[in-house]
Amino acid sequence: LLLVWAGASFAVFSVISGKQPHYLLPIFPALALLAALMLTRGDEAGTSHRAPLGLLAGLSAVILAAGLGLETIEPLLKKPLPDWAGAVQPLWMIPALVLTIAAVMSRAAGALAQTRLIAVSAATVIVFLHMAAEPAFRMAYDLEPTALEVKAWQTQGRPVAYIGKYHAEFQFLGRLNAPVDVIDDMGLAADWARAHPDGILIATLGAGEIPVSARPLAVRPYRGKVMATWEATAFPP
Repeated sequence: LLLVWAGASFAVFSVISGKQPHYLLPIFPALALLAALMLTRGDEAGTSHRAPLGLLAGLSAVILAAGLGLETIEPLLKKPLPDWAGAVQPLWMIPALVLTIAAVMSRAAGALAQTRLIAVSAATVIVFLHMAAEPAFRMAYDLEPTALEVKAWQTQGRPVAYIGKYHAEFQFLGRLNAPVDVIDDMGLAADWARAHPDGILIATLGAGEIPVSARPLAVRPYRGKVMATWEATAFPP
């Protein structure tokens, strides 16, 4: 039952062209029950934990190798890696790899002890993975500088508009007390700029989509693209 539950779900989602990692969450309970079954089946040697810990060690090794070999991997991909990928610090995965290998080689008597060992090892890998990725994530996803600028502009009484889909990214980070105007496309943005000459416009675009004559106030990397900010009077037609 557990294998059908997890296996069929994985197979069906593998067939669908549009995939997201969180689509696999419904199979996690089945995998957890399967792991519990394996750990409680009279393992006198105390080695049932080695299979899941081996996967964690292998994952740590793959991440370490991929981080160290970005220059080798990039030519094999269909598109270039974003600029922030080079900020990854893969050496943080070395202690994760060493600790998971040590956990694999250890013995743990009883299902409870083995479960604790797996849980601690998983948490360890996640912590070191975040340490390795933090510089890249900060470069690619840090919206706080822009959010604080929006707060300052609104405090000055200047209207601010975002072009495209806006999910209130600046509201909490900037502690905003006023909404940001949302504009559907660039054509309407030009009209907004003419109607609000003291305003500020913000858009997330591909690096090559910003006109040379645009004169943005700031251009920051964001999610593989760039977030550009313009004075309304300098916004490109």
